[in-house]
Amino acid sequence: MAAAGGMPEQPQGCAMRCGPQGPPAGGADSVAPAKRARLGEPVPGGAAAGSEVLGGGASGSLDEEVEAMLSDEALKEAAGEPPAPEPPQEAARRAFAERLAAKAQIAKDDLVQLLLEVRDEAPDWGPVRRLRSAALLLVYVARSSRACRASFAAKGMPLLGEVLQEGIGRIEQGTAGERQDAGMRVLACLTCLWALPIGRATMWEHRTSVGKAFDRLHRWCGQAGTALAAELQVPTSALCRRWKGQPRPALQDPSPEQRTVRLKVVDVIKLGLLGIAGTSPGSPSPTSSRSPDILPPALVAAEVEAALFGIHGGSTAEYRHHARMLKTNLVHPGNAPLRASLLSGDMSARELVTMDHQSLAPQELQERRKAAANKVLKEITLKVAETVLSVDDIRDQTYTPVVPDVEFPMAEPEPDPDPAPPAEETPRKEATAAPSPFPFLEPLPTPFRDGVHPPTPMRGGTGGAFAVPPTPEMLTTPAAQEETENESELIRWLSQRVL
Repeated sequence: MAAAGGMPEQPQGCAMRCGPQGPPAGGADSVAPAKRARLGEPVPGGAAAGSEVLGGGASGSLDEEVEAMLSDEALKEAAGEPPAPEPPQEAARRAFAERLAAKAQIAKDDLVQLLLEVRDEAPDWGPVRRLRSAALLLVYVARSSRACRASFAAKGMPLLGEVLQEGIGRIEQGTAGERQDAGMRVLACLTCLWALPIGRATMWEHRTSVGKAFDRLHRWCGQAGTALAAELQVPTSALCRRWKGQPRPALQDPSPEQRTVRLKVVDVIKLGLLGIAGTSPGSPSPTSSRSPDILPPALVAAEVEAALFGIHGGSTAEYRHHARMLKTNLVHPGNAPLRASLLSGDMSARELVTMDHQSLAPQELQERRKAAANKVLKEITLKVAETVLSVDDIRDQTYTPVVPDVEFPMAEPEPDPDPAPPAEETPRKEATAAPSPFPFLEPLPTPFRDGVHPPTPMRGGTGGAFAVPPTPEMLTTPAAQEETENESELIRWLSQRVL
């Protein structure tokens, strides 16, 4: 994957979690799909009535808008007639959307049931309703916990690829209304891709279902000079920069010799994730225990190896030694929680490879090492803290006679025959301070003085008045679970009624 081979820092102005999106200056006459979602217009057959053209040329767009405005449903609504009864397919789709809205965030245990419902039951609702429901599920997955997103990366990538492939096909060849609706579904796919805890190795594994469709979208955004292309190019380019910032996975290494070494390291790390102490899956250790396979161990091993390769910059001796150290610690019987956190997505591959051998040790072993270190430190402290014996302790010691030293009498000094006259004491002259060439300056006023002097005038005062700086307003801190504006608009658009 040329365009899907890499991943960035989150740039400003991204259309999803990267920030609000917006069309370029040349597309000021067009209305972005996310902004059109605020209108809440019904979409007959999946196409927005009266919507402006975003992704196509001007040919036929005016006629399509007029036909949509003069449709039977639009005329009935303008005349105040009651809406047509809701078909059972639309009722099922609406119930699905209401369940997602009630949960706000999808629990990891509920994700499998929702994926099965979209796969098995949603086709009976019609193609447009099914695609909208799938795209709506992608937006809610992007807002869920890391464990839920990791579970979706293990089980839901084919669904994401299907929605993305259908969306780019409609954008390239659909009508004006179809292009607008498909643009919202593609934006939901990009929102989910940005939030998933996946790297370049995972994208390579899903290159057929997701990677090719993403490359196709990336090329279209660069070639089409429309407002929709400019809007989708922001998150698409952001994902490309993120993935390109990561090292290539082992299967993409251009050197055959280095690729062979890296694939062996992937197998070694995979055995460690499975808790197998031997050199092959057929020789498990009696003390090994398997972690719940939420993410495939082979996929996690590929991500860990890629991060390890990026840290050492090649298949060096330190790279191979680090891989063996990781496997030794992963297969330890007490490190089952560590393996579970990796396979559940709670810990990323980057976090694992940056840990040293002390941090990788089991919790029980770390506590024993800490207790032993504290014991040694206490013994050393007691030895250093020995005090000098007091006078009472010296008196209680066994008496040891001490022979006094021989004292020799000191000779008296002879008197001086010619003593010198005593020196006259000269009176001490008090030094007088020389006058300072600079005048005495009063100290600057402070808040603790009594206001004897006027305050220093500030810039901006007029007529002897003193300007007081305005109090800056406190910036509001967004809540941890605050929805972004773009996600809310996506949810409103994908949840509206399909006629």
